[in-house]
Amino acid sequence: MTWWSLACAAQGLVNGFRGLAFFRFNLGIGEGSSFPTAARRFQNGFQLKSVLQRLVYSIPDTFAESRDYDQLLDKYGMACQDILNAAKKVLRRK
Repeated sequence: MTWWSLACAAQGLVNGFRGLAFFRFNLGIGEGSSFPTAARRFQNGFQLKSVLQRLVYSIPDTFAESRDYDQLLDKYGMACQDILNAAKKVLRRK
């Protein structure tokens, strides 16, 4: 990761094509070596089942929910009065 970071930062310091090509090459070396390491770390650090369970349980299920248009605006805080209150709150901060 250090190699990639240094090569990435050095690209902003070069003036010519050769220097840019050199540091882009080094950037590729850093990326090539970091992907397998990151994939292995992710595989060892997380169990797929627990990740999927956390994802599924963290998303509220509102797919089949249907209501009147105004009721949905009220539920999600997007009615005219909610927007006015949010605008007033922002203006009070100034």
